[in-house]
Amino acid sequence: MDDPGRPIDLYDEHSRAATILLRGYLRLYILEQLHGGPSTGAEIVERLHQSCAWKPSPGTIYPLLRRLEREGLVESRWDTDSERGEEERIELRQKLEPQLRRTLRVLQLHIDFLFGGGSQ
Repeated sequence: MDDPGRPIDLYDEHSRAATILLRGYLRLYILEQLHGGPSTGAEIVERLHQSCAWKPSPGTIYPLLRRLEREGLVESRWDTDSERGEEERIELRQKLEPQLRRTLRVLQLHIDFLFGGGSQ
């Protein structure tokens, strides 16, 4: 578990944060979107763009959807009705939440250091 009083190695955290966001976030985001019902790759991209102001290319989304399908996590309609897909979604949430919260803490340390923690 994360110890709030422990000093943070910012270089290590930056590298970990980048890896977490690139490998885990998009996979979880897709499973979360499909948990709500069937969707196309284009719809997933558009929802991601609307919610996060990031628009991944089709070359990012579609290979990941195909990989999730090969792993048996989504169906060819790219729907997470499969039990394995639901298990993966829950496992990713459990793994990523503490790591993303720690990343947020590191970013807040940067903001506080660079900008004094207050708004101007």
